[in-house]
Amino acid sequence: ALLTEECRLDLVSKSLRRGKKQVTPYFGNYAREDVHLVVGRAEGRDVIGVYRPASSEQPEYIIALELEGDRVGMIRDWRYVPYLMGELAFEVIELEDPMERRS
Repeated sequence: ALLTEECRLDLVSKSLRRGKKQVTPYFGNYAREDVHLVVGRAEGRDVIGVYRPASSEQPEYIIALELEGDRVGMIRDWRYVPYLMGELAFEVIELEDPMERRS
């Protein structure tokens, strides 16, 4: 389980959900969309850039995760605040491919 029992989801300017049961369906929404998620940095924080459609060259918005230990305690999704990306400097973080270490 990646979420804490009391996990919170803030769809900024839209809604706030609390508890694992209310937050879990959120992930299914992204599975049904043409998106590409990329780890990056903005405002000095690690965030996820959401490229929609997946072929876009720039992220449309970001998602920030706050961890409690090794689980997600808070998700802030700026999907409904589209003007935010015009004011943020988003930088992609190049992650090491774990499959490359096996060779």
